[in-house]
Amino acid sequence: MDAAAILGISPWKTAHDVYLDKRGQGKPFVTNPAVEFGKAMEPVIRDHYEECVGELFPPATAISREGWALASLDGINSDNTKILEIKTC
Repeated sequence: MDAAAILGISPWKTAHDVYLDKRGQGKPFVTNPAVEFGKAMEPVIRDHYEECVGELFPPATAISREGWALASLDGINSDNTKILEIKTC
């Protein structure tokens, strides 16, 4: 999400917001029912998907080889060839 904000294409954040966040001066995130529902459903959806495909996809953090970029993954398989992104509505 930071990369999209820095590039000016995020509808939620600006590059200046990222700057303030990194300095510890950003606005705290205020949750809402949709966010809470998504957080509650993520393990349920992951379990169902894993059962359907017969493969485990534990959550993980991916860091670029250069060490400057990272991503919080909803799931990744054991040989790091498939990523799972979970969305709810």
